[in-house]
Amino acid sequence: MFPCPVTCCLLCFAIAITIAAASHLSRFGIEQRVTMQDNTEAFVQSLDLAPSQAQDLISDLKGAQASNDRTLSGQVRLACTAAKAALGPESVEIEPVSQDLVDAHWSEACHAAPSCVLLPGTTAEVAKALKILNFFKTKFSVRSGGHSPNPGWSSVGEEGILIDLRRINQFSINSDKSVVSLGPGLRWGDVYNALDSYGVSVVGGRIPQVGVGGLILGGGFFHFSGEYGLAADNAKNFEVVLADGTITDANAEKNSDLFWALKGGGPNFGNPHSSDR
Repeated sequence: MFPCPVTCCLLCFAIAITIAAASHLSRFGIEQRVTMQDNTEAFVQSLDLAPSQAQDLISDLKGAQASNDRTLSGQVRLACTAAKAALGPESVEIEPVSQDLVDAHWSEACHAAPSCVLLPGTTAEVAKALKILNFFKTKFSVRSGGHSPNPGWSSVGEEGILIDLRRINQFSINSDKSVVSLGPGLRWGDVYNALDSYGVSVVGGRIPQVGVGGLILGGGFFHFSGEYGLAADNAKNFEVVLADGTITDANAEKNSDLFWALKGGGPNFGNPHSSDR
């Protein structure tokens, strides 16, 4: 099926990204003890909760402030509690975390059990997750396919929170089959199988189990990269959630500096939620 006509080679990879301003702050554990911000009510209101849920969460957070539990573990527990309220109990697994989620990494060196796992299903839910992580200054990692062999890149222990993007696995292709939009929860094998019925393909991963998001951020060698470039070279647009929860796009015309950085810049600048190729 490859090589294919030019229209096929131009298949875009639109990948939604969570920018790492919050990730950069938290992933490397810059602060071992964090201070809860004073604007608790404004923070909770930004999560768009039902009034009763919002009031319960405000009470929990203010109670924690009154008890003066400012330890790192205390803040992580509060972040997990806030995430459960914002995303729903079905989208947050609090310790003990399922061993299947812990072992989802390709490398055993990355098998670490976080305090909780967030399983957002939409970009809006990723935005809420980032607001929570940013508010509590919580250490975290983001996992697309979990194929990185480096501990801490897509894994984190009990001192942090893991965002697992497996549920953001949308796939769509435009009418002339020149652009495909992919969610980071997809694996490349899923992508190729879906494209087979359209008679086209895309520059992506060489191993079907590799996740869409991480490969693009790392560059992405393909069997025909000598002719068509890296997977990142074929990216046309990234949907990005900024650290403050703002959702925007990064492409050649809009946020072009971020677009340049994301194409092969690794996890230093963002993590995928949705992408066009």
